[in-house]
Amino acid sequence: MDLKKKITDKLKKKDQKTKEIIKQKAKAYDEITKLLLLGAGESGKTTVFKQMQLLYTSGFNEDYRKKLKPSISYNLVLACSNVLRAMTRFGYELQDDDSKKAAAVILENKRPGLSFALDQEIVDSLLLLSKSADFQKTVEERSKFQLMDSWEYFLDKVVQFPVWGGENWLPNDEDILMARVRTTGVVQKTFSIDSAKFQIIDVGGQRSERRKWMRLFQGVTGLIFVASLSEYDLMLYEDSNTRRIDETLNLWKKYANISDFQDAALILFLNKFDLFQAKYYHNKVPIEFNGEFVNSPNGYAPPKAEEEEDEKCAKALQWYSDLFHYHLDQNRKSALFVHVTTALNPKNMKTVVAACTHFILQQHIVQSGFIG
Repeated sequence: MDLKKKITDKLKKKDQKTKEIIKQKAKAYDEITKLLLLGAGESGKTTVFKQMQLLYTSGFNEDYRKKLKPSISYNLVLACSNVLRAMTRFGYELQDDDSKKAAAVILENKRPGLSFALDQEIVDSLLLLSKSADFQKTVEERSKFQLMDSWEYFLDKVVQFPVWGGENWLPNDEDILMARVRTTGVVQKTFSIDSAKFQIIDVGGQRSERRKWMRLFQGVTGLIFVASLSEYDLMLYEDSNTRRIDETLNLWKKYANISDFQDAALILFLNKFDLFQAKYYHNKVPIEFNGEFVNSPNGYAPPKAEEEEDEKCAKALQWYSDLFHYHLDQNRKSALFVHVTTALNPKNMKTVVAACTHFILQQHIVQSGFIG
């Protein structure tokens, strides 16, 4: 065989492989890529789902917004009643009769309903209680009881009642993202990003919902696991003796390493960076608060003279990332893509999702054997 023929044959093979890669890429873009969202309760998993719905579909229609009104309104009452119960547990007391009457109004309305609505008496009671010194002191100790992240947001909004929260009010996109509505069952949406089709599936993160997870594992192209950065000093809703970070790591170890996902791209969202930055950097709540997180950043130690303050929390974020890497099987580490996210921030989420979907498609093509 002469040199010219060898070169020609080699080029033909290379050209054929290139065509196969292009064909596989086209196929990957033509197929519906199945993405599964997993994570513990309160991780912000459903907020990620809602952001994708806002970014890549027609968003939320008027009917959905109307149906969400009772849940958003009740978020305020439930959060306030949780603070009141914690006050009693901590030995704090409301000092005046008006505050005690306001507390009675809130506690009488602690049962949700499909027709639940705010009225002037409830709103006045919420605002009066929020100004109480002992009430505020209890809120500052929120790591010792359950208080939703968006309590302050909704409290600021309800000042505008009835324009906000009244009969003619419709929740806007930010209200919907901030709302705490427990996911039950399976929720899914199909959407396109740069011509590629994706089906994203959200399931409840609470313990009672996890028995539904297994039946969704077949055919998953990408697993998006959402972990809250700001939960390191908080306990579970379902179990006041279990730390949320421990629950999250246990779920990660259990599901990220199972054989069902051996060919799937692994995406880890270290979520709620805004809340983590406020807690860890600004309020100096240490990660190693009981000395239980080995080698974790202190959080209280001031920077050394030669160091700049780490406003981006780089050392702490690296520690978190290393923690999840450590609990991942060696053969899966190269398939992991880690992103720090603030699911409430649409600009941040659009950038992150674009990067993740590209990574997932590339991994899918690699698994097909056309790119090594």
